[in-house]
Amino acid sequence: MEQLSFLAICAGIVSAVAIGGGAGAILGLGFAVDVSREAERQGMDPMDEEANRLFDEAFEAASQERGFVLQMLVLSLATSLISGGVTGWLAPAAPLLNAAVVGTVGTAVGLLSARAPSRMPRGLLVAGTLSTLPATLLGAWLAAG
Repeated sequence: MEQLSFLAICAGIVSAVAIGGGAGAILGLGFAVDVSREAERQGMDPMDEEANRLFDEAFEAASQERGFVLQMLVLSLATSLISGGVTGWLAPAAPLLNAAVVGTVGTAVGLLSARAPSRMPRGLLVAGTLSTLPATLLGAWLAAG
């Protein structure tokens, strides 16, 4: 298929991984700093087992809050939208076809990760997975516009 662009597809996947990984690292670092400060206030060494337990409990509690779930879903949608835009921009002859490949890969990864044990709410994993392909296609459509 001459309309498939390996470069555009790879760029879309790499952009999704980079954006998702970068945003996750920033959010995780901020969360870890907050928990470390709380551990220090309680007289704990932020690197000991008790502080790790505090981190796990705090993350578990945060992941059940509606605001946290909404932030994660918006981040997931934005990542898919941008990766679709990158793909569509690099493959102007067939932006939706190429973005469909990127979105399908993202959906497959989401399905695989939804099966693995996770602290994230199941509803968030399902919503993120189901919205990946449409958001990626929308990004490509907007970029091609």
